[in-house]
Amino acid sequence: MAEMSGAVSTGPHAGLESHPGWDYPVLASRGLDAGTVSRLAARTAAASRYLSALFSYEPRFALLVLGPEDWDSRSPGLVYGMPNYEQGNLLIAGTSNRFWEESLELIKAGAPDRLPGLSAVYGTGDGGIDLTPFFGLLPVHELAHAFVNDGPLRLPRRWLDELECNLAMWPPKNPGSFPR
Repeated sequence: MAEMSGAVSTGPHAGLESHPGWDYPVLASRGLDAGTVSRLAARTAAASRYLSALFSYEPRFALLVLGPEDWDSRSPGLVYGMPNYEQGNLLIAGTSNRFWEESLELIKAGAPDRLPGLSAVYGTGDGGIDLTPFFGLLPVHELAHAFVNDGPLRLPRRWLDELECNLAMWPPKNPGSFPR
């Protein structure tokens, strides 16, 4: 399997806490729940293994799990909670946030008929809806950019890149190999 030589920008790593034990650097804002960081790193590792086998190469990247206090200085101007892939760094929110909560408010206002279906999938024990598991899949889309945009595969249009990254969020035939 070929390894890509793309460089990972280490500027955004300064001041973050290292979480060793992964095949790629995992860094997080100080004070984030270690279990959350580990869960996100495990999902990223599973997605990376799957995509590496699919595309026959391994990109270099780092996972940054960030709290709101570290987001603006490391993310390229996106709202806290919207994962992104930038210069070899996969940036993920490490806490629930307004972006996720406001998405649910938009659904409630614009498509209330969809709430029973959302509740069936994302319902909480207290009758609420928590979209965190859905937003937990968006980093897989962003990681796919490391394969689609940084690797040898070049598609002729940006919208095709985005489509391919969306398709990467679907788990393989063996769902156990791709933790949710």
